[in-house]
Amino acid sequence: MTASPAPITPPQRDIVIWRGDNEPAVKWCFGDASTPDLLAGSEFELTVRWAGAGADMVLRSEDPVTTLTVDVSARTVAWAYTAGESLELPRGVHSYELRRVIGDRRRTWVWGTLSVMSGLRRD
Repeated sequence: MTASPAPITPPQRDIVIWRGDNEPAVKWCFGDASTPDLLAGSEFELTVRWAGAGADMVLRSEDPVTTLTVDVSARTVAWAYTAGESLELPRGVHSYELRRVIGDRRRTWVWGTLSVMSGLRRD
């Protein structure tokens, strides 16, 4: 998925994953060869929200055990979700936002739906 750097209105990018799977990783690409340092100094926060009080998953790239990573040289942010993370999400269509954080500045760069599919699994 490619998005222009820091758009005023963030682009919508919809995602589909399967419960219990841990691949393929979700990857967002920003900028192009003319913006090699676009993500320098950036941290990112991924919030997934589904129906129900307090039903959120929040991942932060600065967390040492996170599955959300920033590759400055490739200008990408990737979510290499675990099987446990995908099982934590209920089946259905949910909302997500990927937000860039630099110090006290926060800006949503991408948002969309996260469709969580489930086949024959009963968990």
